Amino acid sequence: MVPIDRQQKIANIAYASQYGNGDSSSGDGWLFRGSGFMQLTFRGNYEACSDDLNLDLITNPDRVRTDLTIAALVSGWFWSTNGCNTLADAQSFDSITRRINKEMAGKTERDALYEAARCALEI
Repeated sequence: MVPIDRQQKIANIAYASQYGNGDSSSGDGWLFRGSGFMQLTFRGNYEACSDDLNLDLITNPDRVRTDLTIAALVSGWFWSTNGCNTLADAQSFDSITRRINKEMAGKTERDALYEAARCALEI
């Protein structure tokens, strides 16, 4: 396990100066790291979500990590805001993944789980 101070340093460097985050010394990378069911990341996304849902996630971003109701609301907001429902209706699952996380990590497992669910539901 990576010590927490090292995790913070890594996040602050990796997410520096992107999507509304300040530079690596701002601490934004750690504060606005991926959180909730959909892994909301970056200050800009937290601000937009805060504005749209009338929640203060900027002064207390941990709410996305610790409050399941907030995590669910944030996930629904992200899904809706990023047009994921239209993509799901079109069965464009790779496009959904790219909207959530541009890296396609986990694609093979995700495809296998989808196929298992599809077979179980006979769709």
